[in-house]
Amino acid sequence: MIEKKDAQHGQNENIIFTENQEDVDLDMIVNELINDKSTTLEAWLFPPEILTELPVTIDNMKNKDYSEVSYIKINDSNKIGSLLNFLRDQYKISSPSSVESSEQDFLYSRAWLEFYSKSKNIRLIVNLNNLEWTSPNILIQLKVYSENINYLYQIREIDSYALRPRISELESKAK
Repeated sequence: MIEKKDAQHGQNENIIFTENQEDVDLDMIVNELINDKSTTLEAWLFPPEILTELPVTIDNMKNKDYSEVSYIKINDSNKIGSLLNFLRDQYKISSPSSVESSEQDFLYSRAWLEFYSKSKNIRLIVNLNNLEWTSPNILIQLKVYSENINYLYQIREIDSYALRPRISELESKAK
């Protein structure tokens, strides 16, 4: 529940937002990662301007099977926090995809972001996946690992136009 001041009458007004448990859990995990100064980001990015007929897997990217793949590591907590907030907000306002979530499909990727808190031992993986990287919507899927959690979130579609500048910013840091 959030209290909001009614400007016209000077009274407090209670506003109740209902969220599903998945969103509440995601908020908790993202906030823990943001508030932990040991959180790092490792990212593998397949260039958006290169179209491919075949799916690209995270193993392909990590093994450098494609020379076009960019790798970056960021330790700056402000940059990490900003990106985490953006991705969480995009995920929460996005619409569920008609694609079923599965461990197998989770392996295909165009951009793979691993946020890791060493002190809390929490890893949030953000997988952005579309063969048509330049389409208006891109699939996003999240997975959380910790001592107590191993959870694969539902696939959703987010607006790629809002996401592209963030990915371009990451790519520029990799060069």
